Amino acid sequence: MRKPLFSSPALRDSLIFAACVIGVHLLWKLLLRPVAGSGDAQVLLLSSYNVTPFFDWWCRWQASVSAWLVHLFEPVVRDGCTLYGGSGPLNRITVVWSCTGIKQVLMLLPALLFAHGPWLRKAWYIPAALSACFLFNCLRIALIAGWSFVNFDCFPYLHQGMKYVFYLLLFALWLLWEEKLAYEKPAD
Repeated sequence: MRKPLFSSPALRDSLIFAACVIGVHLLWKLLLRPVAGSGDAQVLLLSSYNVTPFFDWWCRWQASVSAWLVHLFEPVVRDGCTLYGGSGPLNRITVVWSCTGIKQVLMLLPALLFAHGPWLRKAWYIPAALSACFLFNCLRIALIAGWSFVNFDCFPYLHQGMKYVFYLLLFALWLLWEEKLAYEKPAD
């Protein structure tokens, strides 16, 4: 007799992860939209409500942490959400709502909430994983800013490439949960 297709816990959990990531991405695209012509698409609307102020404080915090990280290696000045450094004509990086990593956190959160495993472990792992995402995002912004201040031509490549590294981090955090923490190990 054949087993049902979704009887494998690994397959079921993988499909839940994929559904959460794709579902949040689609909801984000459907519900939130940047306003064209708002200067780097800095205005974000949920329906007709401007949700940019919600992201503004987070942009400032991430710009502050990122400026501190860049300052360890080269001089940088922060003005609100903008980092200034280097000596070239394109010596500024602005942290806008799309740089905050909140979308990626919203992808990981339901994936971990719906994943198999004891809630007591989830109670400490979920905040730790989300903190790792936010810290990685600050490091990502700092690396992009630091390298771009030296050679701004590499900015588009770094910006795109680091986005995919972020998604690899999401997968690695989920995989760590699935492989090491979600299931009880049988006693020998």
